[in-house]
Amino acid sequence: MGYKMNIQPSIVTVVKLLKCHLSEYFKILYAKVLRFWYESFIVFNNLQQSPLLSQPVKLKEDNDMSDNQSFVTVGDWVTGHSINDELFTGFVEAVNAKLNTVKVYVTESDHKNTIGKTIETFQSKIKYFPPSVEPSRAHLLNLIDLSLISGDKNWFLQLTEELKILDEMESESSTEYIPN
Repeated sequence: MGYKMNIQPSIVTVVKLLKCHLSEYFKILYAKVLRFWYESFIVFNNLQQSPLLSQPVKLKEDNDMSDNQSFVTVGDWVTGHSINDELFTGFVEAVNAKLNTVKVYVTESDHKNTIGKTIETFQSKIKYFPPSVEPSRAHLLNLIDLSLISGDKNWFLQLTEELKILDEMESESSTEYIPN
């Protein structure tokens, strides 16, 4: 019985230590998930602000799929038509080089019921759609908050440097023209 009493305080200590470390782990994990979600949200919003599903700029080489090679890779943003002729924009989840098809997670479509679903279509029916994100002051401040939450020092330093450059560019542009 004396032996069990000695073990209980050590078990409680171990549980407290695990709880502390796990909560720290989940805080970091949560921050990383927020960071991914926020960056994805910014890209999605940027796509919405562009002309909806307009003619995309194709940066990669021609849709040359000789030797069963795909011109898109997993994670690329694409736009095109589904097999059912639905116009969509989304990102590639999987590529099947043998069948020349891709699975695309749809973020925008002319058919509302397709949004949020994964569809499969032929590579010849899609075009590469490069997302472009121009950082704004609010965007950078939010990302700096996320870097502080996640404890990512390098990311924090990178973001603060970008913010400093953005502030310098804004101050230069505001002092270029001074009316009489």
